[in-house]
Amino acid sequence: MHTLNTSEAQLTHATRAQKLLHRQASAALRTSIGLMVGALLIAMIH
Repeated sequence: MHTLNTSEAQLTHATRAQKLLHRQASAALRTSIGLMVGALLIAMIH
C-alpha cells in the first residue's frame, strides 16, 4: 500500500513535469519556427 502511494505521487509529479516540459518545448519550437520563417522571408526579399 505504501509503495502504491509512493508510485502514485511520483506519477503525478512526472505528469506535472512532463506538461511543463511540453509547454516549454512547444514555446521553443514556435520561436525557432518563427526565426526560420523570418530568415526565409529576409533571404527571399534580398
